[in-house]
Amino acid sequence: MTIKEQLIREIEQAPEAYVIKFMQVWQFAKQPSNYSSEAKLSDFFRQSPLAEVAANGELDLSRDRSLSPDRFIL
Repeated sequence: MTIKEQLIREIEQAPEAYVIKFMQVWQFAKQPSNYSSEAKLSDFFRQSPLAEVAANGELDLSRDRSLSPDRFIL
């Protein structure tokens, strides 16, 4: 089953709110990419949905300093 077929099946079984959300995502996916090859990675993350979640305080991105630091041994 292709992704398109799977999405159509999900729409047929989904409540109206899911269909609306799907259409929003579909429209966004059809738009040309706003990022050029020279775009900064930091700009990408600032515009991501995760940035909004972190800004609302729903996600704690602070690091627990009581834990041992990450060490990479090569």
